[in-house]
Amino acid sequence: MSKEMEEIGRIWFPFHGADTYVYSLFSNNKCLLIDSGNSEAPKKYILPSLRKNGIEPNNIKFLINTHAHIDHSGGNFFIKKISGALIMAHELDVHWIEDHNEQFRDRFQPYKKFYLITKEMKKAYFKDIGREVKVDRVLKEGDVVNFGDYTLKVIHTPGHSPGSISLYDEDKKILFTSDAVQGRGPSHQTIPLPLYENVKDYLNTLDKLSKLNVQTLFTAHHFAPLNKSILNGAEIKQLLNVSKNIVKKIDIIVYEFLDKGPKNLGEVAKYLWIKMGGNWQTPLNPHLLRLARAHLNNLEEKGLIAKEKERWVREK
Repeated sequence: MSKEMEEIGRIWFPFHGADTYVYSLFSNNKCLLIDSGNSEAPKKYILPSLRKNGIEPNNIKFLINTHAHIDHSGGNFFIKKISGALIMAHELDVHWIEDHNEQFRDRFQPYKKFYLITKEMKKAYFKDIGREVKVDRVLKEGDVVNFGDYTLKVIHTPGHSPGSISLYDEDKKILFTSDAVQGRGPSHQTIPLPLYENVKDYLNTLDKLSKLNVQTLFTAHHFAPLNKSILNGAEIKQLLNVSKNIVKKIDIIVYEFLDKGPKNLGEVAKYLWIKMGGNWQTPLNPHLLRLARAHLNNLEEKGLIAKEKERWVREK
């Protein structure tokens, strides 16, 4: 293991069945965290792991959120409270980090016609996302975060969320992508499906990252088919290629389904789930609905389909 790898900590925690990772960089007994997990992760997993490396809470100086989702920013308040760490995030996700009601509304309300949002589900969501806290430094494409001998360049990598970022150290040839590159989807899913909300942005992200000189890539979950969170060499190219190919496959599935006549979002999502190997009796969920809508929007932007009221049809 290289000296650089010894100075990078990988902190595991479980999140609704998924292996999830927060990364920590160490320099002169100080720590920079990449993501904070959900609300329970800092106390149960992050702090115990850091203490094993001799890092106490007051040594946590920086926290970078790769994006606003609850398993990546839910621990922000706790980390800020115990350490006073400077919190950073991309400008397009800041509003979701600072306003949890807005994040919930934006991410779930559009699908309430096809998915029942129960009180229990909403309660669990707000438990995981924790209390709100302000972002101290707003990041944008090309910004640099210096920490010890790390020079982390901020790369805007949207698709999974509008303000998703990756962190690239060109000298060390390391890249932290978090959820920006999905492969076939998170490995813990019965039927892995990638999670992104904008196809064009996601493909641009994959192209952008493909051009970087990277020896080691760090993800926040295990993504099929590699099913690991630290990738090296050819594995990186494989994950990027798989990610691109699954987008093309889903585009074709959605487009061909509309040959059967006008379809609404729920019908498209259900068909996509079945074609990918799912059981037709499985209830729809926001992630699947969001993916289906992303591809419908993409095909509509290309002029291949059109929306008529609440249904999409193929252009003649």
